[in-house]
Amino acid sequence: MLKKIKIPANINIKFCIINAQKLLILILKDNSYYFNVPSDIECSKDETFLFFKISDNIKEKKSNLSTFFNYIDKRFKSIEKLFCKKVILKGLGLKANLTIDSKILELKLGYSHMIIINIPIDIKILINKSVVSIEGFNEVSVGNFAFNIRKLKFPNIYKGKGIWYKNEIKILKTIKKT
Repeated sequence: MLKKIKIPANINIKFCIINAQKLLILILKDNSYYFNVPSDIECSKDETFLFFKISDNIKEKKSNLSTFFNYIDKRFKSIEKLFCKKVILKGLGLKANLTIDSKILELKLGYSHMIIINIPIDIKILINKSVVSIEGFNEVSVGNFAFNIRKLKFPNIYKGKGIWYKNEIKILKTIKKT
């Protein structure tokens, strides 16, 4: 049985054997990913496809193999797609700046000091006035980084100030009058 998976354009693929364990290595601009390939599978690649040859005598491990193929296929699709989250700084004096080398995000959130955050390697940040765009290929790391920024100054539900997500529904509470 032969299984083929399409290789995205921006990925380099290499095969390696270490201590009798087959490894599939995906090399990107910033990161590398390693996958353990089951011993019953032979791997080869073309310019556009990755081929896996499965021996016919494996029938009991077929569910594990389909899980392996689905995992690699999902990883390829997630590498192709760029995820983006936007946070908005609302309020007087809330500002964001990037350093020259774009590795540190400086936030002025109304405290007596600047808040400095190191930007992970796999994330790219763009700032347009009060909107901070967080982009990356890993959806989890983009979401976690956006939440870490947001938790520095949670939105005030009465005045609407703080750090909001771009598409967040804002329902402000009314102040009780006595």
